[in-house]
Amino acid sequence: MPETPSSKTGTVIFENFNPDDEDFECYQDRFEQFLLVSGVTEEKDMVASLIASIGGKCYRQLRDIVTPTKPKELKFSEICEKLNNHYNPRKTTLATRYNFYRRKQHDGESIAMYLANLKKLAQDCNFGTFRDTAIRDIFVCGLRNAAVQRRLFAKEEDQITLNRAEKIAVSMETAYCETEELHDEDRVKTYVKHFGLACYCCGRTNHIKKDCKYKGYTCDSYGEKGHLKQMCQRSKGGGKSTDSCEAKSTKHRLRKKGTRGDGYFSSTPACSGRCSHGGAYRICTNTNVMVDA
Repeated sequence: MPETPSSKTGTVIFENFNPDDEDFECYQDRFEQFLLVSGVTEEKDMVASLIASIGGKCYRQLRDIVTPTKPKELKFSEICEKLNNHYNPRKTTLATRYNFYRRKQHDGESIAMYLANLKKLAQDCNFGTFRDTAIRDIFVCGLRNAAVQRRLFAKEEDQITLNRAEKIAVSMETAYCETEELHDEDRVKTYVKHFGLACYCCGRTNHIKKDCKYKGYTCDSYGEKGHLKQMCQRSKGGGKSTDSCEAKSTKHRLRKKGTRGDGYFSSTPACSGRCSHGGAYRICTNTNVMVDA
């Protein structure tokens, strides 16, 4: 955590610079704001505070860059310029635009994060007044969801600004995720009700663990949390409790055997068994699928 030494010294200590977490330009912005709220305005104090804050590794890089001059002999702006050039070397406009134009939404990347990354790539592209239009075009073209793309393509170009495209895409993504979650829970509950799979917490068959009022209950036999005494596997001589299994599977979802993917449902009753991490599961003998118990 940042510390503020005695005001008599006129210097303050900020957190170390970590190039794995941020670029130096971002660190510099935060450091300058820290100096502002700390009331440090003298040039020599700004230099001393920066040198004391950047950390040993960064300081060694700075010392090697400016040798034979000593870092403390430089101005604050000169130190920042040297470190920015070292950690964030400027690419040519052509190279930065190449990376920008080929950017597409990654698997598992939210629409909001995808757009934020596009805006970051556009910073060094020198688009000028064309910036928002360029970001909008690549944003729409790189979307993974075809339904969202079709919705945006159906609009007239003058109706789809960058902000408008973002709002439509994010709202559709949110609605899609919420709908999928509701449908998934309905499918799981239907399967549990149809085959009478018992809740791990209490043993009843009319709900799943997520909805069980005893999911936070502590077992009287061994003090383990998450099930009643009558459902304790250790007290039944079953060896290791299935808590580890339940922790790895937050939903009672039917899965392909040996995978952790989305559910595949079968009309064939299942038989009992045990999974690789010690918990109970059921294997359908006809369809070769597995469901966490």
